[in-house]
This record gives sequence, structure tokens and C-alpha cells, in this order.
Amino acid sequence: MSFTKSTVGVTNISDLPDQPTISAAALKAKLDQYGADDKPYVNGLIDELEDAANGTSGSDSLGMTQLANNGSATETAQAQAEALDVAVGDRTYTEQNYITDSETIVASLDALDQQAKAENDASVKITGNQTVAGIKTFTSVVKGVTPIADEDLTTKEYVLGQSPLTIPNDSITNQKMSTDVKIGSLAALDTTIKTDVVSAINEVAGLVAGTWDDYVPTLTFTGTPPDGINTQARYNEIGNTVNFNIRLKSSDGNGATALSISLPKTPKDNNSVVILTAQEKVDTTWTNPFPFIDDDSGAGIQFRNFGTATDAVAWEINVTGSYEV
Repeated sequence: MSFTKSTVGVTNISDLPDQPTISAAALKAKLDQYGADDKPYVNGLIDELEDAANGTSGSDSLGMTQLANNGSATETAQAQAEALDVAVGDRTYTEQNYITDSETIVASLDALDQQAKAENDASVKITGNQTVAGIKTFTSVVKGVTPIADEDLTTKEYVLGQSPLTIPNDSITNQKMSTDVKIGSLAALDTTIKTDVVSAINEVAGLVAGTWDDYVPTLTFTGTPPDGINTQARYNEIGNTVNFNIRLKSSDGNGATALSISLPKTPKDNNSVVILTAQEKVDTTWTNPFPFIDDDSGAGIQFRNFGTATDAVAWEINVTGSYEV
């Protein structure tokens, strides 16, 4: 709403003739007329300013520029105050370990600041070299190993249990070890069987690190596919999670109206929908096509809001996300 504007006439004096033709009492009444006419308006305006009712209050009519952060598009004092109130929140906390519901923000920050200082002051700080009591010797922690002769680890030899094998300063091949200590073949995770520990560890490390690889997705368009699509698609697999990035780019969208993209790995069927992130550009305008994976449909990446790849203009789409396999 807005404040009521005055409609009181302001020419009651200037409308009089240059030479008064009315009585002194009538002239005085004319001089007083503007104030008498304007008084109800002024009192009504004061009432509007003092009104505190929701939707009709003075602050609902009082203009105020939108706040730069968290401001309301409705540029009234009431709307900006309500937006600021929402941004601050109701100051209700889950634990209330160091701060209390409904207290001022300054009080909450001060309580957290004091607690942080107290915990920092109480923490143990260790500097310099430290000596730890009770450290075990080599022979006390390695079971079945008996030292021979000197104490120098660079020249010392050891005997494993009751085996006749002596280990000098050299590596041991699998063939030289007795049956009860042989490593044997190690099952592969997804390639060939490994016959040594190093190869097996390297394979595990590669999977944990999630090496990124290229893949060629199948693109299924409704209508004529865009011309000469430049496709960049990469993915990695860490445990049971696949991460991927896809970029498709063309100088001519050809009017295609829908698209689905195949995945690098088959998703696990959890009877669920996985929400992805994407941007689509038609000519110079970017939009959100709302991509998703329906993991039990086998349809790959689909879009809820695919924008028509307009004929004879540039088109581009970028999709990224992750899913369970």
C-alpha cells in the first residue's frame, strides 16, 4: 500500500478578488480555511504512519532501497526488515553447548570466542625432541626372529624361527622361502592375477586414487542431431562410486529437441533417481536443463528441461556428477 495523498485545495486566498468584497469575518474564515481543511489529512497521515497492523503498517508504505545482501525485491522498510529477520534466523540451536536460544548474535559470538580461547589455552603443546618410555627393541617385537652375532643392523643376520634359512643383507625371492611363509598368488581386483605384492599394491593404489579415463558416450537425440559435435567425456571410479564430466559442443544445433547420454559404467539399481549438475547454452544464453539418472531405467543421463538446440546457432551442454555402481 502507499500513503494517502492530500487533495485539499490551496487557492482559497488567491481566488479572492484583489479588493476584498467580503466582510472581515468572512475574510478571516478564508484565511483559516486551508488549515481547517488540511488538519484531517495531516491527522490521517499520522495515523497511517503509526499503524502497526500487518500489511497496513506505516513501515509497509515507507520506501526503502533493497538491501545489497538478502534484501527483498519489495522496496519498503517492512519488506527489508522481514528479509533481514529471515537471514538472521530464529536463533534456535540444536545443542546449546556454549550459546543459548534467542540470545543476541553478539552474545553468541562472544561465548564462542571465549570457549575457543579456553580450549586453546588448555591444549597441550609439544616442542623439541621428546623421549617416549617403553620403546621395544627389534628382537622384542619381531616374533620368531633370533639375532646372530653383532648389534649393527647393517651387517646383522637373522634366523626365521627354526628354518635353516639365513637372511643376509639381500632381498629374498619367493622360491627361497619355506611353504609356511610363501606369499603365493594374489587375486586380482579387476585385471589379471598378481604374483607379487608390489603389483597387487600398485593395482589397489590405482583404484583408490581413481585414475581419470576417457570414454565415448552414445548420444541419442530427438530430431536431427547437432552438426559436428565436439565430445569430451572423462570418468573415474573410486570404490563403488563413478564420477564423470561430459562436454558436448556444436556450431549448429539443427533443432534437436531432446537428448540422452550413455554412462561409462552401469549404475546400481537402487530404484532411485540421482540428481546431476549441468549447464546448456543455446546461442549465447545459458540455462539449467535439470539432468538426472533413473538408475533402474537403463536410459543413462536424461534431462527434464532440455532446451531446443536451435537450428543454425551454436549449442553446448556440460554435465557432471557421480553415481553408485
